[in-house]
Amino acid sequence: MNTFECDKAKARSNHMEHGVRFTEASRAIKTAHSLTGRSHQSDDLGEERNQTITKLPDGRTIVMVWTPRNGHVRVISVRRARKNEKEALNAYLQNLQ
Repeated sequence: MNTFECDKAKARSNHMEHGVRFTEASRAIKTAHSLTGRSHQSDDLGEERNQTITKLPDGRTIVMVWTPRNGHVRVISVRRARKNEKEALNAYLQNLQ
């Protein structure tokens, strides 16, 4: 699954709300070390949802929520990471060294 897709209207509204573009998140996930896990929303929505925590080139830590769909990665939302999510990514990255 290397191709990312999204709803363009959702991408615009997400950028306005959270200040992060889906495209920058998608590029970061392809190039940076990331931490991915199943989203707690998966069971409620009846669809596999995943959360990936990664860092953008400018140093911001973000969370991308996505689902696999028809062989692609469907981006649902992107936002800045919360403190506990930043700590989880930093611990993961520390263990890689």
